Amino acid sequence: MLSSISSTVKNEIELKYIRDELRQYCIRLGFKNDTIRDIISSFDELVINVFKHTFSTVVIDIKPWLYEKQINGIEIKVKDNGVGIKDIQKIINFEEEGNIENITGINYVMNHSSQLIISPNPYIDENTPSGLQIIFKKSFKSDFNKSRPKRSSKNKFKLEYYSKSHPKKGESYNGDAIFIRDRKEEFVVAVIDGLGHGEKASTSSKEAVNILRQHKTVTFENIINKLHNHLTKFVGCQMFLAKIDKINDIIKYVSIGNVQGYLLSKDDNIALPTKRGVIGQNIPKIKEKKYQIRNDCIMIIHTDGISKSWERQYDFDALVKMTPLSIVEGIHGKYIHDYDDSSIIVVKYLSYIK
Repeated sequence: MLSSISSTVKNEIELKYIRDELRQYCIRLGFKNDTIRDIISSFDELVINVFKHTFSTVVIDIKPWLYEKQINGIEIKVKDNGVGIKDIQKIINFEEEGNIENITGINYVMNHSSQLIISPNPYIDENTPSGLQIIFKKSFKSDFNKSRPKRSSKNKFKLEYYSKSHPKKGESYNGDAIFIRDRKEEFVVAVIDGLGHGEKASTSSKEAVNILRQHKTVTFENIINKLHNHLTKFVGCQMFLAKIDKINDIIKYVSIGNVQGYLLSKDDNIALPTKRGVIGQNIPKIKEKKYQIRNDCIMIIHTDGISKSWERQYDFDALVKMTPLSIVEGIHGKYIHDYDDSSIIVVKYLSYIK
């Protein structure tokens, strides 16, 4: 049996060396290349999130994952002695207000793990921060986790996503926001652009997220009207709001303003139509659009802080081979406008059977 690896990492430069060790460890365990890429990306997200939120060194333990005395996959334990990520379990379950852009990486890890266990480190004393302990497990069979609910036989697709949101260069407040609710039967996403920049725009976007979080079952028309009535007290926002029905494989959306959505498939690349308006100032008549998903597709939504010219560089055949994280980093890293806040989410809806 492979021996375990233990290491203490103080910064992202040192992270590179343990990442290389992890890659070799996965190869020796027998993981396939695509799964190794998912494991490395998940590992990066875990450690970078801990660095960002806890401001402390990170202890990493890597070992084979044993199940009934057999090697079932890999187990990665990430520990810190910092302040921890506040209310992380509540945030990732959308039970507590939180800045979704800061923990979207954790949701990416959840989607690529067989098991993910997040807990505080054992309590020491009131003067010693306990920090977090995160255990990531990946089996050789991606559907190993018996604790997960069985998927409906109607659902032939799997959903993966990743997002990123940044303020404009030199600005501390982010006028954009991304809201995500990922449930067993549906996936809801809103990409929000607060009018203008700075603190007022940021406040409008956060208020919009709060309204979306509070209303889970209303129609698009009702939620837009609720947002509009509430945001009259603020500068307002523009928004792309979409819902994926995972049972019936249907995408519904409404878009008001300059937040652009795209639906890419083998057969077509569609720039999803949007209507002029500002939620909180003037809104058009709300009429949701609907698309039936019959084949693999990728939805990309971004604010106007990202140039549309990425369309000329990417096609579906190229994107379908990339992870949502890779697509987001590729587009955001090359096509953002420094003079504006920028937000993007990539949602891949791909069939299980290839």
